[in-house]
Amino acid sequence: MLTERAHTLHVRSLSKHYGPVRAVDDVSFTVRRGDFLTLLGPSGSGKTTILMAIAGFIEPTAGDILVDDRVITHLPPESRNFGMVFQGYALFPHLSVADNVGFPLDVRRIPRSEASARVRQALDLVHLTGPATGFPSSSRAASSSVWRSRARSSFNPIYCCSTSRSRRSIRSCAPSSSGS
Repeated sequence: MLTERAHTLHVRSLSKHYGPVRAVDDVSFTVRRGDFLTLLGPSGSGKTTILMAIAGFIEPTAGDILVDDRVITHLPPESRNFGMVFQGYALFPHLSVADNVGFPLDVRRIPRSEASARVRQALDLVHLTGPATGFPSSSRAASSSVWRSRARSSFNPIYCCSTSRSRRSIRSCAPSSSGS
């Protein structure tokens, strides 16, 4: 499992084919710690497929994915320790904003005091400290901010986001810049 902070994400010659359809064909890029990469393109251009391969949800047809020069292409998602935000934010309406952000920490059985500190830090990053006790449906904060905080609360080495904004579609991935 990846436990240390990532410094560099490498995608090398990544391809994903579904029969004769080349969803992604020979894509390469590097994202260093503190950098932010946005994949911008029309629907069906492979943005989500690239992020799904980085997160480990799909197996690429060819190519490699590396974190700090360690090949992770065939690691299962749970061993990658990445934060992933999908288009549908899937917040729990019965949980407060803080409880939604802390959910992955509860699943990982992080001690309560440490989890509370991580939740506060993640909420501070997106300026959501005020409505943390409210519920997502009643919060003035956008649900995307709550979801981004949830992904960041675990201090994952890689943080990926897939959103759709009217006519433009944004997919991004960045190594964590918080922590050591």
